[in-house]
Amino acid sequence: GDSEDVMIPEPKLPVAPHWSLIEKLTREKEVTGIYISGHPLDDYRIEVQNFTTCSLDRINNFKGQNVNVAGIITAAQHRVNKKGNGWGLFTLQDYNASIEFPLFREDYQKFKHLLETGAVLYIKGNMQKRWNSEEFQLKLKEVRQLDSIGNEMTNSITIRLPLERITSELINDIDTLCTTHKGNHALKMIFIDKANQISLDLVAPETLVNADSDFISELERIGVRYKVN
Repeated sequence: GDSEDVMIPEPKLPVAPHWSLIEKLTREKEVTGIYISGHPLDDYRIEVQNFTTCSLDRINNFKGQNVNVAGIITAAQHRVNKKGNGWGLFTLQDYNASIEFPLFREDYQKFKHLLETGAVLYIKGNMQKRWNSEEFQLKLKEVRQLDSIGNEMTNSITIRLPLERITSELINDIDTLCTTHKGNHALKMIFIDKANQISLDLVAPETLVNADSDFISELERIGVRYKVN
């Protein structure tokens, strides 16, 4: 019979909102087994650098001590024992390592809603001995979403300015940054005279900035050293 070519138009992709970084990375890990576009902690570099005690590969150096750590929950097993009580076994991972810890009784009931796969968390705890063992494990005291930590724990930011680096251009760059990143964090400055081994600490009482990752990135771009307080 007769045949006739039929042109089928290419279907249009539906309009959909972009995934957040954490959702994108979680889906990459589900499909490929690895993170491709980055790491879930990339958006929280300031919090990790300034408010944690150590990375997870060094946590055993703090046996018997309180620690503050951050990471992503990569495995969450919610279980029930023979008595019908809930308990869980969880894996926390950062850039360098991962640790596994159990939760029982009141601790499990208190924190279980936060400890889900893909959650990026800030954890305060203590490295305690396991029951009837010489091994140590993380005993949780407080669990919070990592994205809430920066603004809550940051009071100020201190920038360090060697005298030989101070130019009108640098001062204008810092002034522009402070104007475009207004917030609630105090700005402190330390001027350093290396030749005479003198430093001068100053506070800008009328200048309040938002010491978030954007502000920090701009400081790094112009080569200014800083410390979040």
